Amino acid sequence: LTIIFSYAYLHFNLPMEAAEFPDIAELTMNNQDLKVVISVVTCLLFVQAVAECTSLMPQLRLLVDSMAVMSNHLVTFFVLLFLMILGFGLAGIFLLGYDLSQFRSVDRSILTVVEMIRGKANYDQIVEADDSFGDSYFLFFQFFFLIFQQFLLTILMTGYLKERKRLAESE
Repeated sequence: LTIIFSYAYLHFNLPMEAAEFPDIAELTMNNQDLKVVISVVTCLLFVQAVAECTSLMPQLRLLVDSMAVMSNHLVTFFVLLFLMILGFGLAGIFLLGYDLSQFRSVDRSILTVVEMIRGKANYDQIVEADDSFGDSYFLFFQFFFLIFQQFLLTILMTGYLKERKRLAESE
């Protein structure tokens, strides 16, 4: 609400005076903080909704309990995933940063690696930027994350099977 009812927001018009820029910059910082707060609240609401639904659906309870069984392994997996993303991001900076704009800074490089995990190949741009190491970088990236996806699948299936076996024994 402070963003909407602020003087800079209500009286915004172009062209701006140079003295008004700090007010607009402060509004953008407040907007970023608001986005973080809304994201956290949304995640908490989602967790609460899943917890409420477990009392209604026994199948969902099995899924939630299996997540609890494998929580330590999932935390380890996500820590290693973060380290691999950081490692490939830094390798992209060192190998491709001078020639490819997506790898010029740490934040852009990490964002590019996350996009590549989600399926955006960037193969042509990587090979064009570095003929000698571009193929190797792309091949190692695809190979490591293919194996890493298998680890996640194994962790999820093992936790589910353990919890299912425990429920079968208790009945």
